[in-house]
This record gives sequence, structure tokens and C-alpha cells, in this order.
Amino acid sequence: MGNPTKSTPVNDVIKEVKKFEVWGEGCPPNSKRPIREHKFRKSQELLRAQPAFDCKHRYPMVNVWSHNLIGRLDGVAHFLVNDPCAHPNFDFALKTKVCWSKNVMEER
Repeated sequence: MGNPTKSTPVNDVIKEVKKFEVWGEGCPPNSKRPIREHKFRKSQELLRAQPAFDCKHRYPMVNVWSHNLIGRLDGVAHFLVNDPCAHPNFDFALKTKVCWSKNVMEER
């Protein structure tokens, strides 16, 4: 009776379900779609065609960085300049820290 979103037991159940979703338990999420290679390449092409520095260099770099971090935009947005560094075992590779809060309760 009344508004179910104001019910404490209902909100507690919703919080628990969200925690299990973040932990990867339960049904697989339907929110993620793989990026198609042709769309990725087209976005890079369109950005690099612009004369402005940000469009030509910065945004394509962030796009590639995000792609290599498996689409973790949160990781890309919070990385520090000193985080990417040379990989100790492979001279052709970089390694980086990916920051994600321990207190994340929702996948989005």
C-alpha cells in the first residue's frame, strides 16, 4: 500500500541486488555492448580529421587508452600522469594502475 520506493524493506532488497550485480553474481548484465571495430576506427578517423589539438590528439588518445583498459572510462578519467610506465618484462608495453573505488555499489 502506498509508494513502494519509500518502503525500507524494498529499498534494502534493491541495495542487496545491486551489490550482487557489482560482484558479478546473478544474471549477466545486459547493459554492455561490444564496440564494433569499424565504429571505433571511424570515431578515431573523425576525431583526427579535426584541426584542433584536443580533437586531433587528446581525444583519440583517451579513446585508445579506454579501449585498452577494456572500456573502463572510470579508470581512464582518474589516472594520474605518473601511472602509466614502462613494463618491467616487455620493452614494447606499458603498465598502469587502474583506480576504482572499493565502495562501488552499482555497476553504472
